[in-house]
Amino acid sequence: MTLSVHSYHDASGFETLAGEWNDLLHRSPADTIFLTLEYQRTWWHHLGEGELLILAVHDDEELVGIAPLFAVVNPQGQRVLATVGCVEVSDYLDLIVARGRESDVYGALVDYLAGGEVEWDVLDLCNVHQDSSTLELLPALVEARGWAIEMARDDVCPVVQLPGTWDEYLQMLSKKQRHEVRRKIRRIQAQAEAHWY
Repeated sequence: MTLSVHSYHDASGFETLAGEWNDLLHRSPADTIFLTLEYQRTWWHHLGEGELLILAVHDDEELVGIAPLFAVVNPQGQRVLATVGCVEVSDYLDLIVARGRESDVYGALVDYLAGGEVEWDVLDLCNVHQDSSTLELLPALVEARGWAIEMARDDVCPVVQLPGTWDEYLQMLSKKQRHEVRRKIRRIQAQAEAHWY
């Protein structure tokens, strides 16, 4: 099995991959709204800067990976490849890889980046979820090439596990927080026609 990597250097890459992008995302462990074609294309259109670089990995005709990246030059003069959606707007970003194909796709992407077809100095994969296979598998591939790697933990998105009912949720809060929530609900109901479910 030989994987091929094709690069797209402008927004036409979104359109070329439109029929397959979200299908691949749904087959990926990184299936979040921030990696949908619609979000990525919109972010790039409104917030993107530098040069777009979408890397599409195929196994024959099947799309098995997408690395949505863009290149900018940082203040140190280094050419940085960063994930589309990076930084502070998107809660979770990652490489989009078909479940079970992670090792092969990451290997193909590292080989492609090592091949010299793309000029870069730094790869910045920001806001990757802590459970992502990217954090588990990619560092070893990078280190095997003799490249330096730096990983930093960043609290991107606060999460609370919700119980089954509203009352159970309120019981999770302190007495003061429960009082505040109920006060705010009463206040909004007094000011506007509001319905509470």
